[in-house]
Amino acid sequence: MGEEYAKMFDWFNKVGYDVNIDELESSNNIKLVKLDEWITSSGW
Repeated sequence: MGEEYAKMFDWFNKVGYDVNIDELESSNNIKLVKLDEWITSSGW
């Protein structure tokens, strides 16, 4: 792997990745489709 990937995974391990879906939807006035909703609606 390249150095960029190593830095990215180091960041994931040290800081982590987090997102507030409700805030994202509210601040952008959109409705995101969650994985479980998509799976149900797609017939899987």
